[in-house]
Amino acid sequence: KYCEDNSLNAGVIGFKKLISEGQEKVAKYKDQVDALRNDVLPSDLSSLIYTSGTTGIPKGVMLTHSNFVDNVRVCLYQIPVITSEETFLSFLPLSHVFERTATYHVCCTKGCKIAFSESLELLAKNMAEIRPTVMNCVPRLLERIHDKAMKSGTSAGGTKAKIFLWALETGQKYRQVKESGKTPGIVLSTKQKLAEKLVFS
Repeated sequence: KYCEDNSLNAGVIGFKKLISEGQEKVAKYKDQVDALRNDVLPSDLSSLIYTSGTTGIPKGVMLTHSNFVDNVRVCLYQIPVITSEETFLSFLPLSHVFERTATYHVCCTKGCKIAFSESLELLAKNMAEIRPTVMNCVPRLLERIHDKAMKSGTSAGGTKAKIFLWALETGQKYRQVKESGKTPGIVLSTKQKLAEKLVFS
């Protein structure tokens, strides 16, 4: 959690003070800030992303501002349900363009919150603490999470396993309706709340 205490030592200031001082500086140096912004072109270099070198000599890929902007636009077009209310949990390396674009830049565009995982080993613990609404992931890790969740949810057998599988099916239906741009009906919404209480929480 960020700190709101403005009386800390070592020159550390609280988050609210950081924001307010930043706003004051932007207002004070508005002309200079605007001039710097106007000097930046979409075709200008935004970042160098280096390849791993597993298939040859590592290369630095030059990405422009328009590269990132267009990718963010496509992300938000493909997943229009992303709003400023989302909380992302970031655990993939920011040295990779996927995480940089799909998490960091998307959140900057929509005003979402980002929490950063302590480590891959503590990811499950961080998920329980943060309760993210969005996580960008790679297929292999999703397979591991799915297999572990299915094993844990069905291992008891009987009624508990049936409730777990019902909750999964309900959650999938609820998300599909939301992603289609529609509002879930009262029956599905009630089922989703029950699934959250019985399983997902």
